[in-house]
Amino acid sequence: MMIGVLVLVGVVLVLAVLLVLRRRGQQRRPSGAGADEVAGGRADEEAFLQRTRAHERWPVVTQIEFEVEALPEDLEFFPDGISPWVHLEDPEPEIARMRHPDEIVIRSDKVVVIIDYPLERAVLIDLASSDPRGFSRAEVARSIGREYRRIYVEEEATATQKTLPMEQRGGVINRNRTDGKYGIWAHDLEDLDLVSIEVHQAPEGTLHLALNVDS
Repeated sequence: MMIGVLVLVGVVLVLAVLLVLRRRGQQRRPSGAGADEVAGGRADEEAFLQRTRAHERWPVVTQIEFEVEALPEDLEFFPDGISPWVHLEDPEPEIARMRHPDEIVIRSDKVVVIIDYPLERAVLIDLASSDPRGFSRAEVARSIGREYRRIYVEEEATATQKTLPMEQRGGVINRNRTDGKYGIWAHDLEDLDLVSIEVHQAPEGTLHLALNVDS
């Protein structure tokens, strides 16, 4: 009789433990489509981060710099008369004063540009040159400026928290962080200057452009 009671108690305890473990498993692990979405989202995000940083492991095949004749009012900052950057909001005035704008600086008519500043979510963008020989110094600056303008427009269109006008920033010059497609922070487009470009070559031969953007 005693043995039967002990066996019964043991069985009850085992069933109770199994029930608790099952409930914990259900609480910790999403089920159905939701679980696939969570797992897939994390995997996709990690893979994308690896892609946007992959160029750091690849060799630099060339570096592109800009020499722009400084305006008279800027000569105190550039005593040699040369400014080293191009404004991304509107590169045309600098291109008009740029040295060697038509020089082919990238010997490929297709590249991937990495835009990650000032973005929380970096983007990889395919660019195609209108010249089969490759990109000139002017064309690459113009193309990058165009993509930055598009990104800022899309950010504002998809953001719930919009960009505050300067008069509403409480004396702070920097742009507020917005929560749109790219998560832009700290700087308005008018603050950004393209200083130089590092051209990295991927193992399969694709050229990736890493931008040195100042603000």
